[in-house]
Amino acid sequence: MYLKKVNKNYSFRYLVPEDLQKYFNGKTEIIKSLQTKNAKIARQKARLLSAESSLLISESRCMNIW
Repeated sequence: MYLKKVNKNYSFRYLVPEDLQKYFNGKTEIIKSLQTKNAKIARQKARLLSAESSLLISESRCMNIW
């Protein structure tokens, strides 16, 4: 999970594992704007997105087994 400030707004960046990139259309990372300039709010939103991303990665790995 990474937070980056772009044009005064924060964005969230999550790296996709190599073994699952084919299921994400070859994307190596997921980037989403948090639409906030406040660092505290950005960290809170990033934690939620990180948990959702981790869940999505886990579910993708489970589907890969079957």
